[in-house]
Amino acid sequence: MLHVMRARFTIGILLVVCLLATAFACTPEASENPITLDFIYVDHGNTVGISGYTGLGGNIVIPQSIDSKRVTSIDRWAFSRSNNLTGVTLSDGIVTIEESAFFGCESLTSIAIPGSVTTIGETAFFGCSSLANITIPSSVVSIGEGAFACMVGYYDNLDENGHWSGGRCFVSCPNLTITCFPDSYAHQYCVENGIVYQLTDWWINTAAPSVQLVPPYSGY
Repeated sequence: MLHVMRARFTIGILLVVCLLATAFACTPEASENPITLDFIYVDHGNTVGISGYTGLGGNIVIPQSIDSKRVTSIDRWAFSRSNNLTGVTLSDGIVTIEESAFFGCESLTSIAIPGSVTTIGETAFFGCSSLANITIPSSVVSIGEGAFACMVGYYDNLDENGHWSGGRCFVSCPNLTITCFPDSYAHQYCVENGIVYQLTDWWINTAAPSVQLVPPYSGY
């Protein structure tokens, strides 16, 4: 009888151990990089693009990769009207900031753009009225209309459906100064669009900027 009880006790322990092992096996593994949970993204095959944001805001860093795939773009309207954002650092490897990517981020005061970026889309930073300075690397060869404009005159060009009907209604954000390289595309863009700018001959380390600047110019 004693042997039977011992056998039952042993079997009971084994059952408990098996149940616990099964429970742990079914529990989802924690993400190695929890910050990526704040981002909605689109799989482009070998790369991904950030298409939305669900985090708490503040100062954020866009990850270099998600699911082992390189992040290469900030897609259209990805951070549109994310008024909880105050600072953004784009990871090296991002090539494109698409149309209206940061549209209406009124609390955004700083953004670090790496030397991998080549394109900044139309109205990418439209309405970012708190943005005081942005450094555009010489790698950028395309900037869309109204990329650094504010809301002045915008609503005068909305059609009956609330869509922008075109025309040069944009006015550069009054608090913004763009830091750029002499004779770069960004320099030319500032001159042509009347944006306040300052020139640098030094490469910008976005993690710890150290630049020598010449006095700002109004662009005209």
